[in-house]
Amino acid sequence: MTYLFRIKAIVFFIHLSVMVDAQREQPSPVTWSYQVISANISEVVLHIDAQIAPGWHIYSLHLQPGGPIPTRFTFDPHKGYSLVGVMNEEGDAVRYYDKLYEMDITWYANKVGYTQRLIINKPNVSIKGIVEYMVCNEHICIPVEEEFNVELER
Repeated sequence: MTYLFRIKAIVFFIHLSVMVDAQREQPSPVTWSYQVISANISEVVLHIDAQIAPGWHIYSLHLQPGGPIPTRFTFDPHKGYSLVGVMNEEGDAVRYYDKLYEMDITWYANKVGYTQRLIINKPNVSIKGIVEYMVCNEHICIPVEEEFNVELER
């Protein structure tokens, strides 16, 4: 390996590292909002909405392994509530066959909504967790992990 090639490789990786750090410091093109609606005395529905900046998209909850990073919600275990069923998503989905991943891909632009039913076991509960997703435009994809905390007072 030549000396010049080594220098170019080092400069490339430094540049790549700076680009990744700069992307992490910028706010995500996705804004999340959370709302709890009472279904009955012991059950609520958590509504989660993602507003996606123009030109960007995020992937569905339901992607096959080996493809892009699907959106994932992980709820912290808590004795004050329990999840009922699976999370649902709703929006204007874009579905296509991706030649790179050799699979069908589903993603959402502009906005997408999610709902999760919960049984509430205690009067004051914090519904905490993490949302992981990959937000992409025509040039770049950025993996993002954000914590959420929704206070429920009854």
